[in-house]
Amino acid sequence: MPEMFSKTVAQRKAIDKIANSEATNIMLFGGARAGKSAIAVYIVIVRACLTPNSNHIIVRNTFNAVKNSMFMETIPVILNGFFPDLPVKWDKTNYRIILPNESTIRVSGLDDQKRVESLLGLQFSTILVEECNQVAWVAVQRLKTRLAEKNNLVKKTFYTQNPTKTSSAYYQVFEQQIDPIDGEAFDPDTAKDYLSIKMNPLDNIENIDPNFLNMLEKLPEKEKLRFLSGEYDKDNSGAAVYSFNKEEHVSDIAKRLEGTDYVGSDFNIDWNSDVLASQHANGLYVWDEIQIAGDTFKKCDELKRKGVSGATVICDSTGKARRTSGKSDHVILKNAGFHVKFKTNPAVKDKIANLNRCFTLGLIKINPRCKKLIRDLTQLEWNDKEQLDQKTDPSLSHLVDSLAYLCWSLYPLSSNQTSNASFS
Repeated sequence: MPEMFSKTVAQRKAIDKIANSEATNIMLFGGARAGKSAIAVYIVIVRACLTPNSNHIIVRNTFNAVKNSMFMETIPVILNGFFPDLPVKWDKTNYRIILPNESTIRVSGLDDQKRVESLLGLQFSTILVEECNQVAWVAVQRLKTRLAEKNNLVKKTFYTQNPTKTSSAYYQVFEQQIDPIDGEAFDPDTAKDYLSIKMNPLDNIENIDPNFLNMLEKLPEKEKLRFLSGEYDKDNSGAAVYSFNKEEHVSDIAKRLEGTDYVGSDFNIDWNSDVLASQHANGLYVWDEIQIAGDTFKKCDELKRKGVSGATVICDSTGKARRTSGKSDHVILKNAGFHVKFKTNPAVKDKIANLNRCFTLGLIKINPRCKKLIRDLTQLEWNDKEQLDQKTDPSLSHLVDSLAYLCWSLYPLSSNQTSNASFS
């Protein structure tokens, strides 16, 4: 963002539209450098100025991201450009600014459990979720329980993003007006509570270096669609796990946490597969993977080598009968010190529908080291008989199955969502 920022005609229209709307959930989406964050921060500051002793928060998926982009860049630019005579105090211990009327605007990441828990002890009048496509929908809903401050401000949540896929939770909410959790359409009163405004770089030429626009014009078609035109990507055809998006769901924040180690496990002598995960308040961090040729004894050795002795293994239910050297796979795991959990295997369509649901809700983050899992999620497709295509590439589906068993146990579809479940 430039050192000085001026509101364009499109941005003034966006502010007027927000001011004249009854919506309490406002999405600003579109291409890169369109001024979405600038306008959102401007509105947050105005709201803080209007009501003394009010508290407001800006969040991103990680603390470093929100500190660098908001606290050190966007907020200072907007203050200097639009509020030059407003004296604010910079609290660099708690990463907040304090206005003359004692209102505060703080920034926070959602990547640290202790930090998130501390936020749940506070109350706010405004929440701004920056780059919301990187933040789990369920995490935002949990944070919104803190919109509980008693004052004259209507409590509002703002969202900004460069749009991703039409399978995302935010597309379903703001463009289709569908609840991504249960797939039900909003009733008319609920629909009025959501406002979506598109903003693109061509509407912000006054504040953009011309070379940046030239660079956007030369991007590959999909990237140009997103970062220049500000459009959602409708191309989810063929993919079984169509809700998976590398940019949204693959992140270094997916790391091993204290507490129970979970292993999603699929038994296969050629492609014995496991995903290693930790559960947190807003979902799962998948932090490692295993795929080997070998029996369940070798699987146990590999799990111990990864440091997850005694983990809870959630696996294929047929493993209780399948034989490896005379013992069932479940017995071998138990004898090796693992806690085995399983449910009767769901129908394949239900299992994959539930996995898509979990990605749509932002429940899953995968560490980049899980290269085979990421490949499987990207390449696995349905065949013309509406079955998973395991003939074109027999190595595919096994790690997806491992993750699907884990999600089916920890975040199952409700009974009325099975069999015909669809979240496309």
